[in-house]
Amino acid sequence: MSWERERGRRPGAPEGELRHEPARGVAKASMGDEDDMQKAQALVNQLQTMKDEAQGIAQKISELDQERHEHSLVAETLEKLDSDRKCYRCVHPSHGAAHTAPAQGGA
Repeated sequence: MSWERERGRRPGAPEGELRHEPARGVAKASMGDEDDMQKAQALVNQLQTMKDEAQGIAQKISELDQERHEHSLVAETLEKLDSDRKCYRCVHPSHGAAHTAPAQGGA
């Protein structure tokens, strides 16, 4: 037996490469072990799903926080304006209304 085989490399393989041989003396897994493996895999999948969901929720929180900040900037800007000003909004003609209409609500 050559030193390469003793080290676990196939003959002529690069220095870092190891042979992959089936382990000797290892018995096949019993049905109980397979059930445990399936349960473990199901838990891993459930954990990954929960991590993905938590990441999605964190992204949504970030988006909402950014929108809240933008709305507060608009509110601060509007507070500085005269309260007797009027606001008009554009309405698309295909909706059956005039091109401009008074905005609803607000002061």
